[in-house]
Amino acid sequence: MPTKHQILGVALAGGLSSRMGQEKSELEIHPGVTQLEYLLSILNKMCSRTAVSVRKGQALTSSELSAKVIEDDEGDKGPMAGVLASLRAAEGLPVLVVACDMPFLDAPVILQLLSRREANKRASCFTGEDGLPEPLCAVYESSALPLLENRLREGRLSLRNFLLDEEVEFIELAKPRLLASVNTPEEADEARQRLRIDLQ
Repeated sequence: MPTKHQILGVALAGGLSSRMGQEKSELEIHPGVTQLEYLLSILNKMCSRTAVSVRKGQALTSSELSAKVIEDDEGDKGPMAGVLASLRAAEGLPVLVVACDMPFLDAPVILQLLSRREANKRASCFTGEDGLPEPLCAVYESSALPLLENRLREGRLSLRNFLLDEEVEFIELAKPRLLASVNTPEEADEARQRLRIDLQ
């Protein structure tokens, strides 16, 4: 069994899921497991600590609750709030964040991110099909915390802009489509179909 990375692996489950109509973390896209369970099973194998980031007052019904639950305390500030709360809870460890709405992520993709991480930079992330950084499958170093807190105070809530503005390690993924997210029931059905085809 490979040695775990000294990092806090966080499944981001605090999105409002307004277009999906249900919590994305509770979607069953991979057979027999929720998205939250699927991601935590990967993170548990690779990270020394794991957690789930939720919005304030959000209740989780997933059966996989062995991970620590981190509640946003910034109000409605989007993914920025989840990343900030995770960095604070990490107590100096870097934080790997992964959004619960990315069903095509797998262990090799996460391992590639962790292996190519540059600890002396503010963050390490993949670039998507559009060439832009993907902020919701990324490693944020502890040194990013005060910079993100400043941005929050200034009302600059875009994590992508943070990655573009700061010294960040950008990693090209051979198949950037693996970073695709699902936001509607139709997209979830398409993802299930794609995964079935890939397994054949």
